[in-house]
Amino acid sequence: MTAFVYAIIIALVSSFDSFSHAYSDNRKFGGGGCEAVALLTWKASFENHSQSLLSSWNGSDHCNWAGIGCNKASRVIHVDLENFGLRGKLSTLSFASFPHLLSLDLSNNSFYGTIPPAIGSLSRLTDLNLSNNLLSGVIPSEMGMLSSLSELSLQSNQLMGSIPPSLGKLGNTTVLCLFGNQLSGPILEQIGMLTSLIDLDLSENNLTGSISTSIGSLCNLISLYLDDNHLSGCIPSTIGNLTSLKVLSLHLNQLSCSIPPELGKLSSLTNLRLSANKLIGSLPLELDNLTHLENFDICYNKLTGHLPKNLCLGGSLESLLAFHNSLIGRIPKSLMNCTSLCHVRLNRNELTGNISKDFGLLPNMYYIDLSYNFFYGELSMNWGKSYNLTLLRISDNELSGQILPDLAGATQLQVLDLSSNHLVGEIPSTLGKLISLFDLNLRGNKLSGNIPAEIGSLCKLQHLDLAGNNLSGLIPRQLGQSVNLIKLRLSRNSLTKAIPIEIGQLRFLQNLDLGNNSLTGEIPQQTGNLQSLEILNLSHNRLSGSIPSSFSGMSSLTFVDISYNHLEVLCPKPESFNMPHLRHTEIMMDYVAIKLV
Repeated sequence: MTAFVYAIIIALVSSFDSFSHAYSDNRKFGGGGCEAVALLTWKASFENHSQSLLSSWNGSDHCNWAGIGCNKASRVIHVDLENFGLRGKLSTLSFASFPHLLSLDLSNNSFYGTIPPAIGSLSRLTDLNLSNNLLSGVIPSEMGMLSSLSELSLQSNQLMGSIPPSLGKLGNTTVLCLFGNQLSGPILEQIGMLTSLIDLDLSENNLTGSISTSIGSLCNLISLYLDDNHLSGCIPSTIGNLTSLKVLSLHLNQLSCSIPPELGKLSSLTNLRLSANKLIGSLPLELDNLTHLENFDICYNKLTGHLPKNLCLGGSLESLLAFHNSLIGRIPKSLMNCTSLCHVRLNRNELTGNISKDFGLLPNMYYIDLSYNFFYGELSMNWGKSYNLTLLRISDNELSGQILPDLAGATQLQVLDLSSNHLVGEIPSTLGKLISLFDLNLRGNKLSGNIPAEIGSLCKLQHLDLAGNNLSGLIPRQLGQSVNLIKLRLSRNSLTKAIPIEIGQLRFLQNLDLGNNSLTGEIPQQTGNLQSLEILNLSHNRLSGSIPSSFSGMSSLTFVDISYNHLEVLCPKPESFNMPHLRHTEIMMDYVAIKLV
């Protein structure tokens, strides 16, 4: 007899002994023993690994088993197996054997299969948590028989079908969480019968149709999550009846119409998320009443008009996301010194105003994007006092004046994008102190002077774009120290002298654009070390000499432009100059001399 077969026999004998003990207890003590038998039968149906996780489930005293709680009469009232790592089915559990059960928590396991209709026999159950498992099939209509239920959590499974109308009978339920499944169909009128609800979460499903007006009957509701579905139609005005509501999340749907002014009645609201819908029209003036907002998200809609003027009047606003709309006007005065603000995205609107006057000191700000608007004026030194700032993007506006050296005070900056404005003067050498910077974009301004050598000390820098300015002088060799550069664009300036050989140290570089300058000398042999380079533009310069032989190893190139220089190619066609991999590469060589060899 093999050791494996012997082990199986021992396990079966052990299980039989446990079962026999339970059966004996059932005969001596009645219902408690019946519960033990039901639990052991259920355990025996689990996968072997799961059975070993319940090693305490043996012997006669089931009330001392892991995850089992009993009353004074030794009847099971709690089954709490949360996060035990179990894998099995619910259909093998005899629910009828637990008439005294008050709570059943099987969350964070790997239970699979369907939820059996027999679960409706747990008439005293107050808490049912089957979340974060692999359950499939429909929600059985028998769930509506659990009239004592206070909390029902079925989230993060693979449940399908519609929400059964019978759930409308759960009049004592305060928490209903069904998010993260594959539920479909409409939000039924019966949902309005759950008047005890405090928390309703139906998000991340495939629900369709309009939001039922009956939702306005849930007068005790504090949080309502319907986001990430396929809901359409208008936001019902009856939501204005939910005066206790603190969280309203409707984003990632297909809601249309305008925002109902009744939302202004929700004076306790702290989180309002309406983004990624098809909402139109102006923001209602009644939103000025929402003075306790912490998060206001209306991005990716078609909204017009002005931002609410009292957005930060209560001093609580942390996140303001209104990008990709058609909002107009100036920034509300309540935002100027809103010290609670951390995250602001107003990009791609039609906002205007003086940038230095509409934004004051924002000490907690870590992300602000004002790009693609009509802001004007000069940069304020206050940005340098935003010590937590990691992203500052004010590109594609009408900014003027200089980049202040004080900006270096924002030492946590990772992204600085001031491109496509009217900035003048020199690039401050103090930007070299921004040691966390990985994206610096000053493209499309009127900056002049030299490129500061100090930028080369930014060892985390991945993207450097200074194209389209009036920069002059040399390309600093110190840029070779920014060894993590992926994109380097210095085109359309007035840079002179030779390309520094240190460029060859940028082994991660994928895009090198030095076109439209006044660079002279030969292309350095070290350029051939750029094994990751995909795009190379050296056009419209005064480069001379021939293509370096080291180019033969640049296998990643997809586009090369060396036109309008004084270069010569020592061969009749590209595939002949030791670069056969360039046969599928677009090569621009206008006004390049071809010298036969």
